[in-house]
Amino acid sequence: MGVSRSTMSSTISRLVHTGLVTRKRARNDHRSIELTLTLAGRRVQEQNTVLNPTLVHQIFTLMPAQEADSALAGIETLAKYAAILLKRRKRERD
Repeated sequence: MGVSRSTMSSTISRLVHTGLVTRKRARNDHRSIELTLTLAGRRVQEQNTVLNPTLVHQIFTLMPAQEADSALAGIETLAKYAAILLKRRKRERD
């Protein structure tokens, strides 16, 4: 994910402390930790996720076909350049 262990650990601790996720040891591998969104975490996710699949479907249903095609083309372009940027960042870290 491009994040150090200490950064990830402190981020998870903050999410647990604020009640957005729960943390417990995995049953099948005690070296692993399972994270689960709490009800409050799901609410935050729903309120702040523009790319929620249900919401995206509803948005595209509202759009005229030509605008939906343009929007999809824009998303594809963003995805293409996001992939390029992520590859560059990975190379810089390695």
